[in-house]
Amino acid sequence: MTYNHITLIQSNYSQSINPVDMVAPYSSIRLPIHGNMSGYGKVKWTVVNDYGGHELSESALK
Repeated sequence: MTYNHITLIQSNYSQSINPVDMVAPYSSIRLPIHGNMSGYGKVKWTVVNDYGGHELSESALK
């Protein structure tokens, strides 16, 4: 997957994670989180699809 943008959201605070790169299938990456973020909230991300368009998704952080 090629990520275009990742944002962590917690209450009224959000943090963009940049730069974002490609993640190979069946692999993982670690992204730096700055400030006072805890493990609750949500994460939104945009990936580049096979046609060059962008698809937005989000998930809860637990």
